[in-house]
Formats: sequence, structure tokens, C-alpha cells
Amino acid sequence: MIEINTDYKIKVACSQVSALLKCYSQELLNIYIPKNIIDEINNNSASDYEYDVDLKTFNINSLTEESVALLLLIFNEYLSTKNQKEKIESYLDYCNQTQFSYDNLFKNKTKSNIKNINNKHTQLIVYSNENIIMKIIHKIKNFFKIG
Repeated sequence: MIEINTDYKIKVACSQVSALLKCYSQELLNIYIPKNIIDEINNNSASDYEYDVDLKTFNINSLTEESVALLLLIFNEYLSTKNQKEKIESYLDYCNQTQFSYDNLFKNKTKSNIKNINNKHTQLIVYSNENIIMKIIHKIKNFFKIG
């Protein structure tokens, strides 16, 4: 599978959003959306990607996730009413809370069945506090089986 870098994904999203915005009345868009935002979207569009929009057969699934996010951002900032903004914000807050909540992160995890393991070796292991040089010397002695 070919992985596309994030910068190119954003450029493709800008191309898709630009093509969608061209379907609407430019005069109305210029009233609600600042010209510098539309210019930035057009300037950041991928030059080697073209998105054709047919409003009669348009399907939201043909857009990338980045395009949908950019459209939501534009709608939320410039086109939505106060009530719509509140609904969008509450939905995004809910998504963030549920996506990263402790219960949801570990909900699908099952407790591993811990079996009783008979530990036959219950002796304490004694670790020496030798410095690194002494450890190396002992390793060399053990390797050559020197006393």
C-alpha cells in the first residue's frame, strides 16, 4: 500500500474543497468567507490532482477525511449559525471525550487469565553491587575458567 505524506493529503483536500466551492455562487461565498481564505485554499491545491464535481451524483464518500475536516472548519467558522456552532462544538467535544476516555481505550481489552503457576524456585537471587570493571573481569575469568 502506498502511503501519501500529510502535505500532499492537505493539497488534495484543498483541491477538493476548491472544486466544491466553485459550484456555489462566488458572490455569496465572498460575502461569508474571507477572500484570503479562498485564495489560500486555491493556492495550496495540488497542481497534479483534479477533482470533478457533479452535484447530481455527488457522494460525500468521494472526499478525503481531510477535505471533510476542512469543509467542517469552513462551515463552522463562516457559514453556520450560533446554534449550529454550538452543536458542532458539543459534538466535537463528545468525540474527543469518548475517543480518548479511559473506558473506551480499554473497553475491548479482556483481562488475561492468570493461571496459578507453581513456582518451584522460591529462592532469593542475590545481586552483587560490583562496578562495571569488576563485572568485566569476572566475565573474562569465567570465559577462560580462571579461578
